[in-house]
Amino acid sequence: MRAVVAENLTKIYASGKQALEDVCFSIDEGEIFGFLGPNGAGKTTAVKLLNGMLTPSAGTGQVFGLDSSRGAGKSAHAVRRCHRARADV
Repeated sequence: MRAVVAENLTKIYASGKQALEDVCFSIDEGEIFGFLGPNGAGKTTAVKLLNGMLTPSAGTGQVFGLDSSRGAGKSAHAVRRCHRARADV
């Protein structure tokens, strides 16, 4: 099962600054994934988009099948629940 899916995620802020452009990746359940890049590369923006804290300008994100652009916080709750479950192992 895919735990996280990002398809063509794009974020352009009101100021006109483009933080992400057509970012695509997927992470399988149980997979360890590193999110590396220089300052200003869009790492935090991508995580906020996937957590439902920001709305994408284009593209979609899903966390455990939940659309991250709908129902802000539901995908963040799924991530927290998964993190707690893994910590107990």
